[in-house]
Amino acid sequence: DALERSDAREALRLAKSALAGPPGATRDLAQLLQGAVLRRTGDANGALTTLRPLLHKMLDPFATALLNEELVRAAVGAKKWDEALELTDVWLIEAEPGEFRRQPLGGARAILGIGRIG
Repeated sequence: DALERSDAREALRLAKSALAGPPGATRDLAQLLQGAVLRRTGDANGALTTLRPLLHKMLDPFATALLNEELVRAAVGAKKWDEALELTDVWLIEAEPGEFRRQPLGGARAILGIGRIG
């Protein structure tokens, strides 16, 4: 909730103890939250550094979708165009079947500033 309310300080406070905890899904989610906060507060390079180790690691479809979107947005924000395209491919491949029709393709086009193709 704190992340969606754009309350970066509260989001990081909530994640702090999990980040210090043992390896596992809880710490991975906290790291995802930390990376999302970095990106949303203007540190695209920091977000990429924080989020890259989680690529292909998340088990929950919601977490995978959020991670992939945050990675694409961070790469675009860092003006790392080749990486943004590679990460968009990952996002589209890992998207849930229904999600592919609803969100990532349109979302990826909007993030990359690409209009409808074809």
